[in-house]
Amino acid sequence: SIENLGDICNPETKSYKRSVARSLIEQSQMPEFIPACVQAIKLGDCMIYALSGEVYAEFGLDIKKRSPAKHNMVASIANGGLYCYIPTKDAFGTTIYEAQLSSAIAEADTGYKMADKAIELAKKLM
Repeated sequence: SIENLGDICNPETKSYKRSVARSLIEQSQMPEFIPACVQAIKLGDCMIYALSGEVYAEFGLDIKKRSPAKHNMVASIANGGLYCYIPTKDAFGTTIYEAQLSSAIAEADTGYKMADKAIELAKKLM
């Protein structure tokens, strides 16, 4: 049967619980580690950051705030690796689509680790 999309987003319904169960089964069959690419490229006084996955905007803003460069650009869904959303810890595992287990397959602290690595790379380039 075709499930009501509203039911899949409501944690009180059987449809939602089935969706979470399917996601957990799928995740249990995934490899323990999935590569994530983090790059920093310096062009004059501009730093370009490239991150795997679709990172939440908060991570891009954090990178720009901590960057040693005057001008900054952050690109997500770059260079392969993670093909999922990268939510903040507060959003992770909630009923927000991008933060549900089926959409956010990486660990809850992945975005923070990626941002830290981006800044580490940028500092080496400066």
